[in-house]
Amino acid sequence: LHSEGRTRAQICRTVRCSDRTVKRIIDLYRLYKDVEDRPRAPRPRKPKALQEELLIVAAIVDEPFLSLAEIKRELNLSVSKSMVGRRLEQHGLMCLNNSSKRALTGWIKNARSSFARAHLGWTPAQWRRVVFTNESTICCKWDPNKSSWRGVHIWNDPVCIRQLKASGYTCINMLAVVTYDGLGPLIRSDESITPEQYVDILNRTLMPYFLDGPFPDRGFLLQHDPTPTYTSDEVLGCIEANGVHALSWPPKSEDLNPIQSIWSCMKLRICKHRLDEPCPGKLWDVVKHHWDLLTKHTKIVTKLYSAIPNRLRDVIRLKGGAF
Repeated sequence: LHSEGRTRAQICRTVRCSDRTVKRIIDLYRLYKDVEDRPRAPRPRKPKALQEELLIVAAIVDEPFLSLAEIKRELNLSVSKSMVGRRLEQHGLMCLNNSSKRALTGWIKNARSSFARAHLGWTPAQWRRVVFTNESTICCKWDPNKSSWRGVHIWNDPVCIRQLKASGYTCINMLAVVTYDGLGPLIRSDESITPEQYVDILNRTLMPYFLDGPFPDRGFLLQHDPTPTYTSDEVLGCIEANGVHALSWPPKSEDLNPIQSIWSCMKLRICKHRLDEPCPGKLWDVVKHHWDLLTKHTKIVTKLYSAIPNRLRDVIRLKGGAF
């Protein structure tokens, strides 16, 4: 209307709005040459609200296993429990336990669906050639029925490991390997494994194990989670130099990895232990003991491998969703 030469008064009568609104829109049009809605700057946070938000996040760093009600009570907050939860979500934290289904974005669901459809027709012999790996953190006070606040971006997020360490809980990080023949090496790491560390593990531990054991002809596919460590140039170059082929794995697909069932079994056993003066060394002894016990039961791994096609069908049925 303004471009047609109408006055502000005429525009006000036509669109039935105030002169102030018409003037503001005309001024914005002259400035930006369009009438698109502009993103508004967020309201400045009140000092008290900002202080409460920092306290909430700090409380979770100290104690990742607190519930919303416990956070509200211990910090004597005036906000609701739902507001406490929103504050944590804004900082990339989500309350999860072993049975939680992770929220997946559209492109991740598409990647999972594409992988499931592409590999649904694989024969048992093809799956037997796959070596599964997984990196996980185990805490001596881990309760599989109790939720904890974790970062939602990466399954084995180094930040999550540092939070557990800062909280005072005794925890260790490990890399597990499973083949169709049974449980393979279990490698301990004090922190999240770096590309350089994994290259050393692959050359010194894993390749000798594969060549001297189940795959003397290098006829296997190596599975990795698509996290920064395992997709780095150093790791990919090392895999190629060893003449090994990698299995392209979709992101956030721990539910497809047979090792996750083994971790769940391990954590159920470990949470029954009450360590006197817990320390990483004692926790490692307990974990290694149960890993060695499970190593003797090769039928467990055989059943997990045979269940992979059913898991792929579940992914297709759920259109890429987690189960």
